[in-house]
Amino acid sequence: MAWAGGDPPSQDVPQAVARGLAFLTGTQNPDGSWGSPHGGNLGDVWSNPETHNAWRMATTGLCCMALMEHPEAPGASKALSAGIEALLAGADLKRPSDWDVDHVWGWIYALEALARSERDPTLLAQRDRIRGMVDVLLKNLAAGQGPKGGWAYYDKSAPVRAPAWATSFTTSNAVLALHEARLSGHALPPGMIPEAVKALELCRLPDGGITYSLLAIPSPKPERE
Repeated sequence: MAWAGGDPPSQDVPQAVARGLAFLTGTQNPDGSWGSPHGGNLGDVWSNPETHNAWRMATTGLCCMALMEHPEAPGASKALSAGIEALLAGADLKRPSDWDVDHVWGWIYALEALARSERDPTLLAQRDRIRGMVDVLLKNLAAGQGPKGGWAYYDKSAPVRAPAWATSFTTSNAVLALHEARLSGHALPPGMIPEAVKALELCRLPDGGITYSLLAIPSPKPERE
């Protein structure tokens, strides 16, 4: 049923969710992950396979979280377990290049999914290994947190482990992942979340808008959300 504006008809929502879940269980890679560079226009910018590996891990984390929301869906339990295995095998990502730090996306969404999966009763057999990888990802994100408290996906400064540049949306997603880890009983480095929240507050504009990146003086130009 077609609809425009407002909320969709209530009877359409379960059907749409079911189609989405069927897509996930039907497009999972043999190794349990989701996503690949196949069929895309890689060009010179995205020619590094490690960049696509980072996006594959991030996509897998997002797909796992969707499946956790709907354990009753056909094939969801098997697909989720395989997806978790893919994260356990590949989420400890390395930096693709001097300027490209897209591995942070893989760390963030893998951390959020794995930390949430620690509380999933259907994944008890994998819990010890999940917990170990969560600790690894927490250390990675702590080491990659910028001097202003945020995270980004590119490095605009001289290559260092923690880029000076930070974006509002990368940082906000990292905070959500860190919150999931804390809910699952993991100890976070002191100040890690407060510094990130402080960075986000610096991105807020008086009219309610949010700047794209963390600036010394928040300004609605040139980029905002």
